[in-house]
Amino acid sequence: DLSEEELIQVADSLVRHNIDGVIATNTTLDRSLVQGMKNCDQTGGLSGRPLQLKSTEIIRRLSQELNGRLPIIGVGGIDSVIAAREKIAAGAS
Repeated sequence: DLSEEELIQVADSLVRHNIDGVIATNTTLDRSLVQGMKNCDQTGGLSGRPLQLKSTEIIRRLSQELNGRLPIIGVGGIDSVIAAREKIAAGAS
């Protein structure tokens, strides 16, 4: 759950420290993605389908910042070939 500024700082840090690649994303604490759903008040990291769009957008932004300088392993809400292709289209390697 990074802000835009934090995402830019992470991308800069990855490049500056010669990191070989990055896995984006993991879970989120943002419960707005499951508002009104059963168990929406549970705590801890949210994963799976509710994370799909948010994860893809973060991959897209990270890809823009990294500009091909290192591979991005895109994860988060992948439950189909279509979802996997969306991650690749957003910049996942």
